[in-house]
Amino acid sequence: MPDVAPATSAAAAIDGDSATAWVSNALQAAVGQWLQVDFDHPVANAVITLTPSATAVGAQIRRILVETATGSTTLRFDEAGKPLTAALPYGETPWVRVTAAAADDGSAGVQFGITDLAITQYDASGFAHPVQLHHTVSVPGPPADSTIARWDLGSELLGRPGCAPAPDSVRCAASMALAPEEPVNFSRTLTVPRPTTVTPTVWVRPRQGPKLADLIAEPDTTRAHGDSDVLDVLGSAYAATDGDPATAWTAPQRVVQYKSPPTLTLSLPRPTEVAGLRLLPSRSALPAHPTMVAVDLGDGPQVRAVNHDGEPQTLSLHPRVTDTVTVSLLDWEDIIDRNALGFDQLKPPGLAEVTALGADLSPIAPADAVRNRSREITVDCEHGPVIAVAGRFVHTSIRTTVGALLDAEPVAALPCEDEPISLPPGQQELLISPGAEFVVDGAQLTAPGAAELPTTTTVPASTGVWGPSRREVRTPASARSRVLVIPESINPGWVARTGSGARLTAVVVNGWQQGWVVPAGDPGTITLTFAPNSVYRSGLAFGLTLLPALALLAFWRRRRKDLGHAAVRPWVPGPLAAVAVLAAGAAIAGAAGVAVVGAALALRYVLRDRERLLGWITVGLSAGGLMLAGAVLSRHPWRSVDGYAGHSASVQLLALISLAVLAASVSMRARDRSPGLDPEQET
Repeated sequence: MPDVAPATSAAAAIDGDSATAWVSNALQAAVGQWLQVDFDHPVANAVITLTPSATAVGAQIRRILVETATGSTTLRFDEAGKPLTAALPYGETPWVRVTAAAADDGSAGVQFGITDLAITQYDASGFAHPVQLHHTVSVPGPPADSTIARWDLGSELLGRPGCAPAPDSVRCAASMALAPEEPVNFSRTLTVPRPTTVTPTVWVRPRQGPKLADLIAEPDTTRAHGDSDVLDVLGSAYAATDGDPATAWTAPQRVVQYKSPPTLTLSLPRPTEVAGLRLLPSRSALPAHPTMVAVDLGDGPQVRAVNHDGEPQTLSLHPRVTDTVTVSLLDWEDIIDRNALGFDQLKPPGLAEVTALGADLSPIAPADAVRNRSREITVDCEHGPVIAVAGRFVHTSIRTTVGALLDAEPVAALPCEDEPISLPPGQQELLISPGAEFVVDGAQLTAPGAAELPTTTTVPASTGVWGPSRREVRTPASARSRVLVIPESINPGWVARTGSGARLTAVVVNGWQQGWVVPAGDPGTITLTFAPNSVYRSGLAFGLTLLPALALLAFWRRRRKDLGHAAVRPWVPGPLAAVAVLAAGAAIAGAAGVAVVGAALALRYVLRDRERLLGWITVGLSAGGLMLAGAVLSRHPWRSVDGYAGHSASVQLLALISLAVLAASVSMRARDRSPGLDPEQET
């Protein structure tokens, strides 16, 4: 199976962010894929607005079918990425489904995606009422008669960066990147047993993309803009002018197929005379090193060749005063790499650093990577993450450094208000909007009772034998009870005993870790054993010991004495067996089943004296029927674009013929011609 991207789930189509989208499975054709919205209450007089994704793989979808319980309508469009609006069919409907109907080249396509989807309902007066579509996670409520001291809420999958540090550089790959599951809003539905007040604390992490690049870019320095193969800032156009030769911009993969020149645009802080350009290829083989570039200062392209030695190269240009420099990579070295599916492909080019040079060939407003990493970044209350719960909107502020954001460290977002939030009893939704530069890492809602929670310290335990089924932990004596925690998922097969043999009580720690309560005193050496291991291995050993005996029985032949007995005659079913087979055919396929089974029984009766022919017909129809049914079904399997053929009459009839012939062969045997005693000997 390919990589799973939770960020492209159906929730991405209703999060209100144009940077996210629901995308169908690439292992199936795009045509026929659908997204359905089920309403809590039926809607009528509604309008649907959706934006087809322009970044889906394969042929672009150009016709969409919108279906409801009362009818359907078709949307045709020429360009993806723009909103489409259509009125839903007249009448109340509890659901609406959007289906990909056709691609631009007539093929079945590869992927179908929807960037945004919204539904608006109109009342009798013509006023619009947006239908609330959102995704939330329900947090289990506390036990009865309990007091909540703190909600500690974690995020779903935080994603994976597209770049990783190497000894000499930063390596980036689009296949390595994975977007966070909740990139836009962090929503949790809490169960509040009784009124309480809480103080929120939020942690965020940087969200890779151009907004983060704008936030961490050093002011009054040259910036680079352009499409890239990865979204991570360390592999985007930002890396070409960040002053760090270890990072490199990688052009999009799509430029390789037709050798279309990728373009990088340098924006200078102010108009300056540009007389040259310094190019630094990446330290590694990827991205591919360019061999020819075109530089445009606004008066036309100037083509220059680039050396292959991987060293910095200065290109002399016809001077011109400008604040924009466009660099196009016309040719580059061919580097073949193997993708995640095992196919060889050419890799796109890129550059580690691009520096505009002035009349004296000195760098124009270069960035200093070391100085910029230590620079402090402040996001004020007006632009920081917003917490919404129980009718309150609490703004937060962030203070961190560029280095912390580049390292993807969690950063605290502190509330701008000191007043606690009052939570009424019942279901309360906590919604945190982190902004375009961040994603929520986690949140805490601390109640006044949190101060009464006992605190403890974690002490590492010394271990002895540590195997897959037996482990030893040595703990010192203590006057208080403690909890032994093993940072592994809970498994009831593990049993913990003290040095005296007393069994410890198992507990769950942090919701998933294995733990045991160690009573006060000296437990000695605690032994952890996995009880099912001995039973499992004993079964394997016992099975292996039976293999020689089984082989001996299979190859050992004992000479039998011929006692002259007649051959045993097999049981011959009577008419009741045929009636039972007919009844089974009726239960399976009704009248058609009775007809097919009856025909099979009649065929056996007619050919009862021709055993060889009857055997060939039985084998041919029983096996051939299933083979033909499978062949027909393979043309339109489950979730096929043209529909599932398993319920069609042809497939059902072929399978029924195969089953009927096989059942008839059991209920009505051919005339017995097996050798036995001579009838004259039967006295």
